[in-house]
Amino acid sequence: TGDGGRAMKFDGTAQAYAVTETSQMGPQAFSVEAWVKTTTKRGGRIVGFSDTEIGFSRDGWTDRHLYLSDDGKVRFGVAPEGEKKVVTSPAAINDGDWHHVVGTLGPDGMALYVDGEQVASDSGVTEARIMQGHWRLGADTVKNWPTTPSAATVAGTIDDVAIYPHAMTAAEIAGHYAAASGVE
Repeated sequence: TGDGGRAMKFDGTAQAYAVTETSQMGPQAFSVEAWVKTTTKRGGRIVGFSDTEIGFSRDGWTDRHLYLSDDGKVRFGVAPEGEKKVVTSPAAINDGDWHHVVGTLGPDGMALYVDGEQVASDSGVTEARIMQGHWRLGADTVKNWPTTPSAATVAGTIDDVAIYPHAMTAAEIAGHYAAASGVE
């Protein structure tokens, strides 16, 4: 978005990803945020929590993630008790422009934001899977998640990924979007 920083570009075919080195317990209240630029028609994982640092995670051991389906819509998913719960953007973001995406989970439920606006939520989902793992971006297993994408690795550019230890408010998210995009 013109911030002068560096972003990571993924080709959608290689098993390339970035991962945190230190394993941690997955948070039950959190926000996961990223800027994404893509034209993919094969979907892929943007960022999320996984059971392994090296290689792809075992089926069923990915959680707390933002991913794209083949139709270009963003999905935010968690798997409390192993049951996959997902909220989905109504519009696709695979138009080649930068988009700000944020998933939040906390006592008020799960929510998905695109470009500073809440686009989906489920107040009945207030927990994620209890698991030890690593935050990963760019690629990982999305097998058996609703509207499973054709690719595990997203074809696109990801920038300014951040994980927060609380569910951000709508005002905080709108502020992040406005600050980075110049929108008032």
